[in-house]
Amino acid sequence: MPAEFHFLRPEWFFALPLILLIWPLARLAIQSATSWERAIDPRLLAHLLDRASARPSKAPLWLIPPAWLLAITALAGPVWQQLPQPVQEKQDALVILLDLSLSMLATDVQPNRLTAARRKLRDLLETRDEGVTGLIVYAGDPHTVSPLSDDANTIVNMLPALDPSIMPVPGSRLAPAISLASELFRGGGAQTGRILVMTDEIRDVVDAAAATGGHAISVLGIGTATGAPIPLAEGDLKDNQGVMVIPTLDPSPLRRFVDDTGGRFATMTLGDADLDYLLAPNDVIDDSFRDIDRDFDVWLEEGPWLVLLVLPLAALAFRRGWVWCAVLLLPLALAPQPASAFEWADLWQRADQRGAEQLAAGDAEAAAATFDDPDWRAAARYRAGDFETAAGEFARADTATGHYNSGNALARLGKLDEALTAYDATLAAEPEHEDSRFNRDLVAQLLNQQQQQQNPSDGGDEQQQQTQDQQQGEQNSGESEQGEQQNAGSDAEQDGEQGGQEQQAAEHAGGEQEQHASPESLDAGEEEQAQQASAETAEQQETETEGEQQAALAQLDSEEAEAEQALRQWLQRVPDDPGGLLRAKFRRKSAERNQSGRAGQPDAAW
Repeated sequence: MPAEFHFLRPEWFFALPLILLIWPLARLAIQSATSWERAIDPRLLAHLLDRASARPSKAPLWLIPPAWLLAITALAGPVWQQLPQPVQEKQDALVILLDLSLSMLATDVQPNRLTAARRKLRDLLETRDEGVTGLIVYAGDPHTVSPLSDDANTIVNMLPALDPSIMPVPGSRLAPAISLASELFRGGGAQTGRILVMTDEIRDVVDAAAATGGHAISVLGIGTATGAPIPLAEGDLKDNQGVMVIPTLDPSPLRRFVDDTGGRFATMTLGDADLDYLLAPNDVIDDSFRDIDRDFDVWLEEGPWLVLLVLPLAALAFRRGWVWCAVLLLPLALAPQPASAFEWADLWQRADQRGAEQLAAGDAEAAAATFDDPDWRAAARYRAGDFETAAGEFARADTATGHYNSGNALARLGKLDEALTAYDATLAAEPEHEDSRFNRDLVAQLLNQQQQQQNPSDGGDEQQQQTQDQQQGEQNSGESEQGEQQNAGSDAEQDGEQGGQEQQAAEHAGGEQEQHASPESLDAGEEEQAQQASAETAEQQETETEGEQQAALAQLDSEEAEAEQALRQWLQRVPDDPGGLLRAKFRRKSAERNQSGRAGQPDAAW
């Protein structure tokens, strides 16, 4: 069975038990059709009923369960392969122009106008399931936050960073922002598009109307007619004469502006009525679609093929000779099928999905036996402590990551030479792999330590052997001198006592024999002691080597944990400035405009 086999609508299998109700109802219906015997005397029944209708029904009720099973399986949607399908999207291009002048910090809308505008913008983006959307912020000059894209989440992630402090030029000039929106439409390949302005005032109405370029512009007014001060860090904003600035929302000029550009105007509300009115679809958008350079994989349903199997079963129930038709279909049922293990869980999840759940639950051994993907299976083997198998499966991937993981497994096994080779293969494929370089240096250091430990031990063994040889030579020379002295004593004794020569010779021979046997037994005992000492030394060195390897691996884990903790602490020290990147980008763009002579005219600071 393919690993991707599953059902798109498995809830249909809950209808399988209904066969227990359908089966007796069908039998009851057939029996009711031929139950005249209960109401009419059998002697009269033969004259009242036709013989054909009086015969008991032979409807093939046994066809109902298999037909029901096939139908339910077809409705459940069995699939195991995907086919690429071209994607079309609605040509609904929308560019949002958000005013980031200081007046948007006024507090007549709680907590301030800008916060309310960001919330409304988030609501708008969450409803954009089709089309492309772009965002431009403007004050004294405009800047692109996001070009036209079908990924609205990108813009949502940038909303917290939008603040007047990131704008390099103060003011509120809409005309350059509209011109930049037209460039976004052209750059995104949009034939038509709409512009939505979120602001509290339009000062350059004439220039903005001239820059529309035929695009419909709608305006969402933010603020109240009473207005409120603009709070800053040094106090409320004041003009050059020292008068407190209180910006208000005047809907009249905004309405006239949208009437001239063919758009719509609405003031911001708590609900979605304002957005529903401003972004109401039109006929041009509804009928305009375009192909995008992306395919969408669609599961190919195989259920309709099962319906074809139901048709012969249904035909058998309405034709005479259905028994012979069943006999003809019997060879199809007897055709050999490939044997494969099947579990109930295979209907709902793929093997890799079940293996991932087992691995997350801590059952690495069961996960390794479940995974079909070789990389996941190797990772499960590593988690289970089967480093030997994991190293081989990682190496079969023949990728930088595969060799790196294989090296880690080999290092766990203590095969440092092979681990070093695996790390070298990783660096050859990906020279910038810092983790592999760090592990390789550590393994190389361990190998050098092992070699340094082995060389002094070899020298000690040679020195010990030389000492043993020297001691044995001294013992042999001493024994030789002792034998000569004893021989001389025996000769003198023979000269003094001629009568006991034979007895003395026998005693001398026996004594000499004993004296020559003693050095041999001494050599054997010392050799056995030397071998035992050498074995103990080798065992001690092996134990020390294994302990050093385990300590080095523990050091590797601790160093990785320390590095991660240090990185986390360093990130905590980084100042929280979500708008820093946008501020730097906008400042650089404004400097380029100044150098090219495309800077705008000076405007009020708010």
